[in-house]
Amino acid sequence: MIARTAENNADLLGGPEKEHLAEKLEQAWTADMGFALDQLERLNASDPSGRFEGRLDMRRVGVFGHSLGGATAPAVLP
Repeated sequence: MIARTAENNADLLGGPEKEHLAEKLEQAWTADMGFALDQLERLNASDPSGRFEGRLDMRRVGVFGHSLGGATAPAVLP
């Protein structure tokens, strides 16, 4: 288990501080998911090991989450 640091725990904040942190985390998580999807597309196009090449249907990717992760999911997909 990885513990969340206090400075990244929106549950410990309120008001504008909480909103600012939530926006910051959503941007970071959106970038992380975008990176992961880019890597999957790259592997689908050309995987040196051959395990993923041409096997991923990138038109049918799903993203889901809970709480702030749920708010982040729609920001990732067009």
